[in-house]
Amino acid sequence: MKIFSFLAFALSMCFPGTSCSASGPLAELVSFTTDDGVQLHGLLYHSQSDSGSVVIHVSGGPGSFYGTQDMAPLAEKLTENGLSLLSINMRTAGANGMFYANFEDYRRDVGGAVEFSKNHGMRNIFLLGHSLGSTRVVYYVSGANDLNVKGIILSGAVTSPYQALVEKWNAQQKEAFDEFLAEQRNLIKAGRGKSLSSYPVDAGIELIHSASTWVDIFGHPEESNASTVKFADEITVPVLLIHGTDDPIAPPTNAHEIRDAMVNSPAAELIIVKGADHVFTQHAEQYSKIVSNWLQKQLRHASD
Repeated sequence: MKIFSFLAFALSMCFPGTSCSASGPLAELVSFTTDDGVQLHGLLYHSQSDSGSVVIHVSGGPGSFYGTQDMAPLAEKLTENGLSLLSINMRTAGANGMFYANFEDYRRDVGGAVEFSKNHGMRNIFLLGHSLGSTRVVYYVSGANDLNVKGIILSGAVTSPYQALVEKWNAQQKEAFDEFLAEQRNLIKAGRGKSLSSYPVDAGIELIHSASTWVDIFGHPEESNASTVKFADEITVPVLLIHGTDDPIAPPTNAHEIRDAMVNSPAAELIIVKGADHVFTQHAEQYSKIVSNWLQKQLRHASD
C-alpha cells in the first residue's frame, strides 16, 4: 500500500509550465524568507506589462509549486492580461512532506510570499488557494488585515480536511477515524506528539503523519485551524470559488458551504465547472479563463 503525506495522491512531480504542458510562459525561480527565518522558493511568471498586480498560488497537499494541476494555461492567460503569477512552496514541501506539519506555520509562509511581492512593487495582491491551500489562504487573510490583498480565489476547496474525509465515509468509517484521532490525542498527552502513524483514507491510499499533525490538521474543527468555514466570517474581500462537479477529493458541497459562510465578503461568487476533477485536468483552459476574467473585473473595480 502506498504511503503519502496529506493528499499527496493528488500531487506528482510536474512543474507548472514545463512537463505538464507542451508550451507555456517561462518562470523565474525565486526565494523569500519568512518572518521566522525559513527560506522558501517559488516560480514567478512575470507579467508582460508592469501593472503591479500578482496572484500568489498556494497549492494543496504538502504545499509544493509542482503538482498534477497544469498551471501553464493560467500563467499564460494572466501574464498576457497584466498580472504576474507566483506559485510558492510551503515549508512542508519536499521529501518528508507533512509528517511534522504545524498549521500555524503556513500563515508565516503565505505572509513571506506577500512581503516578497510587496518588496518587488506588486501592490495589488490576490491569493489563490487550491485544495488544502484554500485553508492556508483563508487562515492567512483572516489574521493579516492587509489592504494590499484585494481578493482570494479558492479552487477545489475544502471546508476542513476532517470534513473532506468523513463526508465521503459511512458511519462506521467515521467512527473508526474518530477513534484513531483519540489515539493521537493520547499520544500527545503522553509526550509522544512526534510519533508517526498511518491511516487508510481511501482505497489504496494511506497517509502518514505525526500524532500532533493528525490532530492539528485533520482534527475536529474546534481543535484545528485548517478550516475555511471556521474563519470565513473574517474575510472582507471579494471571493471566487471554482469547483468541479466530478471532484473526488472535495465534493462540490464543500464549495457551497464555504460560499454560504462568507457572510462579510462584499462578493462571494461560486462557479461550478461541469465534468471537472480536483485539478481541472481536462478543463485547464476553462479554469484559466474563469479566473482571469474574475481578476480583471476586480482590478476594474479597484480602479474606479
